[in-house]
Amino acid sequence: MANHKDHKYAFHVSGPQHLPSLNWRNNFNSTWKDEYYKQAAISCFTRTAYALEVDRQDKRTQENALAPEWLIPFKYKLTKTLIDERDGSIFGAIFEWDQSAALEDSVLIRPLGNPKAVLALRGTLTKRHTIRRYFEDDLRFLFLGCWICSSIGKGTSTRRDLC
Repeated sequence: MANHKDHKYAFHVSGPQHLPSLNWRNNFNSTWKDEYYKQAAISCFTRTAYALEVDRQDKRTQENALAPEWLIPFKYKLTKTLIDERDGSIFGAIFEWDQSAALEDSVLIRPLGNPKAVLALRGTLTKRHTIRRYFEDDLRFLFLGCWICSSIGKGTSTRRDLC
């Protein structure tokens, strides 16, 4: 296993380099109006979903997990993981605005434009023990349709529940 500090899913290794931090000014002008910030946030939420599965596969604990550090700059918290019943893999997650974390930086309310909740779904991880499962899912999707794939069905129903 790669050292936690050098892992490609560590925020400081592959996260955005010039990300404005949330502060009291966000009470008046949301950073989500900035296209770069919005794109970086969405990318980081997706990367968090990947990191959750990598943490699970590498049997990381809360103390050395990679995923939580991706949420800190945006003031969101993990509220639900989406798990594939067939193999226990994490294919997505729901993140919600973390008011207590925002208050630490004097952000009193969720800024206008910031989503209350975010659904992030990850794509394929090309690790040896998962690649076969993805190939089977791709074939199932191709021949049977997306409603048969458990992760797609669960992701769709979770999105409906959020709306």
